[in-house]
Amino acid sequence: MLAATLLVIFYCHWSLFPHSAVAFRALVFVSATLHISIFIWACFDGDM
Repeated sequence: MLAATLLVIFYCHWSLFPHSAVAFRALVFVSATLHISIFIWACFDGDM
């Protein structure tokens, strides 16, 4: 579910900014932030 959501975000973002390195870096940053926050939430939730 999460992977599919990230893929959709990636493709939408990439279609909007196909040649923008700044947009790609922003996407990587957002993706990393999402993964870290979900990991922390899972640890606190006790699902890890």
